[in-house]
Amino acid sequence: MSLSNHNRVLKTGDNGHDVRPFSMESVDISGDAIRSAQGTDKDSGRQQIEEDAYQKGLTDGVHTGRLQILGDIQNELKILRSFIEGIEKARVEIYENIEADVVEMALAIAKKIIYEAAERERGIVVAAAQESIRKASDREMIRIKINPVDHEILNKRKTELLHCFDGIKSILFEEDDSIQPGGCLIETNQGDIDARLESQVRVIEGDIRKVTDSRRQG
Repeated sequence: MSLSNHNRVLKTGDNGHDVRPFSMESVDISGDAIRSAQGTDKDSGRQQIEEDAYQKGLTDGVHTGRLQILGDIQNELKILRSFIEGIEKARVEIYENIEADVVEMALAIAKKIIYEAAERERGIVVAAAQESIRKASDREMIRIKINPVDHEILNKRKTELLHCFDGIKSILFEEDDSIQPGGCLIETNQGDIDARLESQVRVIEGDIRKVTDSRRQG
């Protein structure tokens, strides 16, 4: 076995290999090595910063995306709400138009029934004349305007009309083509009493329209 200044060399006779002990000279403590180690630390720190920045950006992006989605949903809901309100408004308008059409149709049918019945039933004009005379405050002189087709039936019932109410001294029938069959217009010294069928139909029509208008406003 031999010993040098820096290294000891141990020789063994068994395997013939040299064994070198640990030497400080084998450790690289140069500036390059230190800078390399420091660079590694810097790289690690930079990677951590980049990773944190990436995670923050990802989180911010997800948050922003959620806000955008919520905003889009709210806009869609507004559009849907407006659409529903439009449908409801259209439904109301359609209902009102249909209701108005039904009212007009019903009135037209009612007029047709009334006028046809008046032409078939000649006694309707007698009932109209009696009701008008009953409403008259002055019955002394009565002029009854009627359609020519009703003249015959009223003339036959003239005596009956004279004795229906007290105070009647004279009844005069006057034909008027402008008056619908079944109706009459009573003229007295105190004013007129309108018992024409068209006037009665207008009163009924006005009452019906009042009801439908109040329903729309309500």
